[in-house]
Amino acid sequence: MGIEQMDTEVVETVAGVVRLLRRAADLAWMQADAGGPRSSRQLLALAIDSAADEASSLLPRRAGLDGPTPVGDNPAELLASAEQLLRQICVEGAPSRLLGLRALVAQLVWEANTSAARERRTVGELLADSDALTRETLLDVTPSHGPGMVRAWGEVVQSAAQLWAVLPPVSLAAPSGPDLMVRLRGLGEGIGRSSVGHRPGPGPKDQRLLEIADNLLRARNLVERYGQDVQPTDAEARADIAAARARVMHTLYVGAHGTAVALREYANDLRDRLRVDSRRRLAHRIAADRSRDRGS
Repeated sequence: MGIEQMDTEVVETVAGVVRLLRRAADLAWMQADAGGPRSSRQLLALAIDSAADEASSLLPRRAGLDGPTPVGDNPAELLASAEQLLRQICVEGAPSRLLGLRALVAQLVWEANTSAARERRTVGELLADSDALTRETLLDVTPSHGPGMVRAWGEVVQSAAQLWAVLPPVSLAAPSGPDLMVRLRGLGEGIGRSSVGHRPGPGPKDQRLLEIADNLLRARNLVERYGQDVQPTDAEARADIAAARARVMHTLYVGAHGTAVALREYANDLRDRLRVDSRRRLAHRIAADRSRDRGS
């Protein structure tokens, strides 16, 4: 069965799949917008849009997409419904593009469910994941990591400062002493500016640090949306707030140390390579001088 030879029932089923995918994409884009500029939902929304275009291209030109708007506000469930419809028509002899579309939609169902699980992390889970990632960067330091970590570090500090600003205070009493986050934010912004105009210059950023920055922004959005009523009026609340603040600060200190170590390794590697290049140029110059002396 070719694409143009699909019977009426198959055409109507594919049209239903297109409507489901369009609705799922709209919802995914709404979630991506709510999650901020680095939301993982953006990639999912793009992939669903692409799948909807592929499904639409399978339809004959005369076919219309008129029909009821799919009901539901969960992209994963809408994708699962689309996959079930495709399963009904992906019988033996079905066009390869139709089979490929079903495989693509099945993959999107998995990605949507995985993404939804990640989106459901609590503030504590987001901070714990960030802390674990900074430990990973410290344990896995190579010279090649240095430039990317320096380029991304400013975003980590910026996200941490935004979260710090909305976290409730540990005590209702006025804070004593300077706010360390102000100084850390200034240092992070300085590193970010220097990495653009000087070494290591523009280039790719470390994905682990970008994930940490994204986690901190997600935590900030959760606190701003749901945590404004939390006050340090009892021991349990004070302990939770203190733990969150300590974890943010620990993430920054460990991450800063890992970035500094990676940058030092990168600088040492550059010096070693420059030393080798200098010796090689000197050897070539000596050889050229000797060759010229023998010729004269």
